[in-house]
Amino acid sequence: MIVRHARGALAASRCRPGLAVGRLVTSPRRHRVAAASAAAAGAAAAHSSSPAAPCPQPPLQQSSPHNHAVPHYADLPLDRASTARKDPALAGRPDATALLITPRGDALVVGQAPAGIAPAYAGLPAAVEAVAAAATAATPPPPPLVLLLGVRRGTGAPVYAVVVPTAEPEVARAIGGGARWESVVATAGPGAGAASAAVLALASGLAAFQASARFDATSGAPLVAVEGGHAKRPAVAAGDAPPPRGPPRATRPRVDPAVLVLVTARPPPPSPPPPPAFASPPFALLGRKPSWPPRRYSLLAGFVELGESLEGAAVREVGEESGVGVDPASLAYAGSQPWPFPRSLMVAYEGRAVVAGGKAAAAAAAAVTPEDASLAGPAAAAAAAARAAAAALAALPPAAPLDGELADVRWFPLCAVADAVSGWPSASASGLAVPGPHALAHTVLKGWAAREGAAAAAAAPAAPLPPVNPGAACEGGPDAARRSYILACVMPGPSGDAAPYLIVRAEAGSSHAALVAAVAGEAAASGAAVDVLGGGWLGLSRPPTTPPAALTGLSVGGPVPAGVGGGVPRHGLAACVLRAALPLHEVEEG
Repeated sequence: MIVRHARGALAASRCRPGLAVGRLVTSPRRHRVAAASAAAAGAAAAHSSSPAAPCPQPPLQQSSPHNHAVPHYADLPLDRASTARKDPALAGRPDATALLITPRGDALVVGQAPAGIAPAYAGLPAAVEAVAAAATAATPPPPPLVLLLGVRRGTGAPVYAVVVPTAEPEVARAIGGGARWESVVATAGPGAGAASAAVLALASGLAAFQASARFDATSGAPLVAVEGGHAKRPAVAAGDAPPPRGPPRATRPRVDPAVLVLVTARPPPPSPPPPPAFASPPFALLGRKPSWPPRRYSLLAGFVELGESLEGAAVREVGEESGVGVDPASLAYAGSQPWPFPRSLMVAYEGRAVVAGGKAAAAAAAAVTPEDASLAGPAAAAAAAARAAAAALAALPPAAPLDGELADVRWFPLCAVADAVSGWPSASASGLAVPGPHALAHTVLKGWAAREGAAAAAAAPAAPLPPVNPGAACEGGPDAARRSYILACVMPGPSGDAAPYLIVRAEAGSSHAALVAAVAGEAAASGAAVDVLGGGWLGLSRPPTTPPAALTGLSVGGPVPAGVGGGVPRHGLAACVLRAALPLHEVEEG
């Protein structure tokens, strides 16, 4: 409903009862304040002389955020009440409440993240009065638009969104209660609980629709809101004869479907294959946009084109953005999420990459080198595992950004993805960052990591020591150019069944002897034994660019310290460990 008003005049106004929300009000200018009904006008009287405190209502948040199957922004706690959108009496209910939203998607909210942000609700008349409070005598504001979001389940109380042209501080002060303006897509939505986020998202999408759909696509006639703001029709002046073919066709919000694709791959084993405990981990294909923060990656995505199926779009988008082929028969539906910013619907799929011609590269990468020849027993088995990890990386389909939409695209092992989703929002040990739990991509990655992680845990127990320590990333600080490192074989204690494996430890300002002592302490604390196999220097192979790049180069090499690993250089094995554990780094021997 378009409501014309004057500053401070809401409570004293006389307006026609029963006006339908989403309809232009053509009352005389002396009645520039109009409410949805006389009851709503009367309810506003208490708010005409003092700031309107947010209206107390039963909380919309009905479940904890991000811990249920319903995606963020989809858990709307209201009945959409499509049949009640034409009811002229609904806005007159004294329990009608409203939030305030701008066409750009800024909402008036209270509370704090995480999960505590909620709309700053007020009574419907008070919300309209708050908009009037932002007017000046010289510059009256545009008439506000009132959109019906739905009705509360159980009570049937209607909930509206009052559209404010801009995020005016005066409106926030008029509502009171510490209300403030925040962007729904950037902060308010992610920081709200599931139910509040869904209400804010719906309000943002409807406000954007009302602002963008201004003229009829067929006749070019100006459009006005009808059906509570969920549709628009050409305006019909009073006294005009009805069109001979009936009312003009309604313009409704357009929904643009887009696909999110989790592409996975498990490379073929090298020849001869490694023991079952050293089977190649699954990998996920992720990409990052140039505008994203450094090291943030997500699923590949794109819009569905005209005449295209969702599955067809999934295969095409992955191929266009990365050059990786997806087996169409492997695609499986993984969920959907409304994304009304302004009008998208995200549909997620999981699919397997086409892995072909990788066995030769895998065999070459897994070939035993002279530095492995002197190893025996657990150390030899651990070296074979490290070579197998290198073989897995070599056998993956090559991926590179192709169409200019992505700054980088690459394969990430299961351990990196699992760390990123389980530790969000903290940075993972590998440096990978993923979207937050409000995004469907996070939900899909978390589900995949949980399933694959459970399968891996059933096959082999978790390693007692991480393969690398944070110092091995060798980033930043005055000592980043070069630091000492050691390569060691970890042999789990008798209580565990994990296979032996290699680790790398590096730290700025630490000697090799100090690193050896630190590793021995780590192992003793976890009931494992270690055998130091080698060491050298680890440093940056090239400086980071500005702004910070997604990748940092690492160079492993240098002379073997005296008394470490028998003096045999094993930089190649150390590079294998680093490549598998730090997928955001380019590792080279030098």
